[in-house]
Formats: sequence, structure tokens, C-alpha cells
Amino acid sequence: MKKTAIFSVLLLFVFLTFTSSCKSSEETFSILGNWTIGMVYAGNYVYSGGTITFAGSDASGSISVRFPPDAQIGTGTFTVSGTTVHFTIYWPDAGYTDTCNGTVVNDNSMNGTLVEQPGNSSGTWTCTR
Repeated sequence: MKKTAIFSVLLLFVFLTFTSSCKSSEETFSILGNWTIGMVYAGNYVYSGGTITFAGSDASGSISVRFPPDAQIGTGTFTVSGTTVHFTIYWPDAGYTDTCNGTVVNDNSMNGTLVEQPGNSSGTWTCTR
């Protein structure tokens, strides 16, 4: 009886140790807060040094974007699932919407592609903090 109890405790210990060391195959990151954003559109239109702010929950929320020196201001929404990020920026002064899809690389870096409508202009974006 004593050997069975010791074996059971040992087996439970091994099981708990193994399951706590198993990690999800997909990491998750919180993108909430301020980031520096750069956007490059086809035709070499480059916007750099902007600030994008993600607010809400780790999975979804709202964004605000500001690019100096002429203070272009955009607003929109975002979603994150694992390391996949999607956000949409509406630029009211220009009447354009950028749809951005990409990957969260780590806690301080993410990047991806964008499509701007109307006009169907494509490009890339990068965020760092």
C-alpha cells in the first residue's frame, strides 16, 4: 500500500511538471500602448516617425495615428490573434482607408503589408517601441 501511494505521488509530480513546462506553440504579445510607425506606399511615398496608439484589450480595440510635421491624424480599429495583427486606419482629411495586416515579431516589433482605398495602392508598414 505504501509503495502504491509513493508511486501515485511520484506519477502526479511528473505529470504536473510536464504539463506546466508545455508551452503553447503560438506566442502571444500585448500590443497595447504607443508605437513608432513607418509606412511606405508604392511610388515611394514614405511616412516615418509617426505615433500609433493601440487601446482596448489584448485581442481588439481602437487606434489613433499621428504623423508629423503636418499632423495627419487617423483613427481605426485593430484585432490580434496569436502573432497575427490586423488594423484599419481611416484618414478623414484625405478620405483614404489603409487596411494593414502583419505579424507581431516580439514585444517591440511588428510589420506587414497594407492596401489603401480608394486607389488600391499597396505598401508596407513597420512598428517599433
